[in-house]
Amino acid sequence: MKLSIITINYNNQEGLKKTIESVVSQTMRDFEWIVIDGGSTDGGKEIIEQNKQCLDYWCSEPDKGIYHAMNKGIRASHGDYLMFLNSGDSLYDNKVIERVVPLLVDKDIYVGRINSIGRENASKEEQADFSSEGILRKLTFTWLPHQASFFKRTFFDTYGLYREDKKIVSDWWAFYKSLVMGNATIQSLPLMISNYDIEGVSATQRSLVIQEQDNLLKEHPSIYVYYHFYRDNLDIVTALQSNRVIFLLFRAYYYFYRLFSRKE
Repeated sequence: MKLSIITINYNNQEGLKKTIESVVSQTMRDFEWIVIDGGSTDGGKEIIEQNKQCLDYWCSEPDKGIYHAMNKGIRASHGDYLMFLNSGDSLYDNKVIERVVPLLVDKDIYVGRINSIGRENASKEEQADFSSEGILRKLTFTWLPHQASFFKRTFFDTYGLYREDKKIVSDWWAFYKSLVMGNATIQSLPLMISNYDIEGVSATQRSLVIQEQDNLLKEHPSIYVYYHFYRDNLDIVTALQSNRVIFLLFRAYYYFYRLFSRKE
């Protein structure tokens, strides 16, 4: 099985309906679909039961939060690549899986583009820069779209499952520790993959996101210092990068940042 789609849900009946509709409408159906429900009391379980003929595995029982549910989905899956499409998110159109599956070859992570619902001109977002500098900038100031990402199964063997002690940023940490602190390979997919509702948890609780990111980075003191230096001084460094000497010095900074990261 090339691809497993993992959907988690808890008391989001309308969002779950939208997600189910987008998955069952795919023109290519050769994928595994897993739904992990946290014991919903709003009718979500009944919706899952009504669509169980489309599912390879599902359960509805109390869990310890988003990332505990996602880890349950990983353990239940069998695909070579895993995609997390949670309730409320949806695939961009009915040919997404048909287009994507042939492109999943050997990289640890493939990342496509998202249509952020509620943001003007979201579909015109620029293609991601996946150079070392581009990834570092992205993971310091914004994010990589988890809803449009495909992870090789062995990624989780190498870098571990999602941190269940965090409420929001364990997906960000999976990217950070594998791409900045590790040697994971990544490739951009020039495709729109999913529609993302910006009213989601991580999109609306920015202060908690920053707090959890800081707490994770404090577990690696030298990386914490580098991270904050970069974040707090980017405007100055960007302004000076037109100077070749400063540019070369900053490239050296990137090198040592990643070097120290991978020694942690």
